[in-house]
Amino acid sequence: MKPNIIFILLDGSRWDRLHISPEFSKLKKDGTLLTNVTTTAPYTFASMNSIFTGLYGKESGVNAYYKMFRLKDSVNYLPEILSKNGYYTSCDLISEKVISSRGFDLYQSHDEYKDDLTIRHPRLIEDSLKKANGKPIFLFLQFSRIHTVTVSEVLKKYEWDDKKYYKKKEENLKTYDDVFLEATKYAIKIKNTIEKLNMLENTILIFFSDHGTGIGERFGERNYGVFLHEETIRTIYLFISPKIKTNQGSVKVEIKGVLVRDYDGKFETTALKKFMRSIYEKWVIPTR
Repeated sequence: MKPNIIFILLDGSRWDRLHISPEFSKLKKDGTLLTNVTTTAPYTFASMNSIFTGLYGKESGVNAYYKMFRLKDSVNYLPEILSKNGYYTSCDLISEKVISSRGFDLYQSHDEYKDDLTIRHPRLIEDSLKKANGKPIFLFLQFSRIHTVTVSEVLKKYEWDDKKYYKKKEENLKTYDDVFLEATKYAIKIKNTIEKLNMLENTILIFFSDHGTGIGERFGERNYGVFLHEETIRTIYLFISPKIKTNQGSVKVEIKGVLVRDYDGKFETTALKKFMRSIYEKWVIPTR
């Protein structure tokens, strides 16, 4: 039986703040956590397109903020691969600019300022399960609160060279931590929803970040998207499923190599191949 695959993007989550969350500490015990994953770009558009294509931006066509609509028709795209292999596919994004609609049965976006994602996304999971009508589901959920707070509290208030911002790192960190804790409470609610719907036995849950978020540690970087500092390019992946071993070690990998190419059975990184085989039991999944 093909497993359900649910991707949950905790947009902008920092690897070095995981320890502040009791919810995440509880969650990670149920799976295998990677905390040294390197993204291909420190912003969502390029990062997510790398994840869904297995390619660098220069190869996929999405290699700049204003090239998000230039995904090449010739590249393999994860939702399309899964759709062709019998999956019901759906997503909920902060904006329809984030990724292409290719391969999605349900493609929608939310209002980051008005919608409560702790209510909206559990409902979408249940709705997708009903609409799938027995098919396995692929669902991509984007939790956007960290992004929203960053824009409203940082980008709209300070210019890149405003020294006032860089002098209040402790205050910036508290602002970040508060919204990060919201993200981890949301993550727990998503897992609880999967359990309530009796889906966990045949579902792979993947909680991940597309990039980190700066808090003014380095002059010139208000949040992310420009520089390749560790706080913005080092990300996390948490794999949860009864068929995935828990508390396993991790290897250093690039985001682009984790999904499409490996899902197609073309492991390009020996360390990654060994690691993935160590945490997964045998699944019946499509290879093309």
